[in-house]
Parts: sequence; C-alpha cells; structure tokens
Amino acid sequence: MQIHITNDALLLIGILIVVFLPQIHLLLIFAVYAFVEEFDKLCAKVIKFTCDYVFPLMCLYMLCLTFLKMAIFVYNDFKNLLDEI
Repeated sequence: MQIHITNDALLLIGILIVVFLPQIHLLLIFAVYAFVEEFDKLCAKVIKFTCDYVFPLMCLYMLCLTFLKMAIFVYNDFKNLLDEI
C-alpha cells in the first residue's frame, strides 16, 4: 500500500502545523501553570491546617506524655523506697 501526498496537501499540513502548533504549546503551558497554581493552593491549605491544628495537638500530646512519664518515675521511686523499708 502506498500513500501519495501531493504537494498541495503537504503545503496545507505545513501551514496548519505552523498555525496551530504555537497555540497548542501555549495551551499546554497554561494548563501546567493552572495545575501548579491549584497544587500550590492545596499545599498552602495543608500547611495552614497543620500549623493551626496538628502542631498544637502534638505539643499537648507530648506534654501529657511527659507528665505521665514523670508520674510513673515518681511512683516507681516511692515503690522502691517502700520496698527497701
């Protein structure tokens, strides 16, 4: 099977590529820019949520664990002291 492309068809294909190729690249650039911008907004929301809610809860949790550990140490010290007496 042979495909014959005439000079007129080849010229038309070339003109169409020259006309529409820059717009396709521009569309791709805008699509990537919009995707990156939306991803940036999502990341900003995640970071804001983390700083506003997760970090204070983690600090409170660590503070509670510290007091619990201190209470266990004090209890064990008193228990060892009473066992020695």
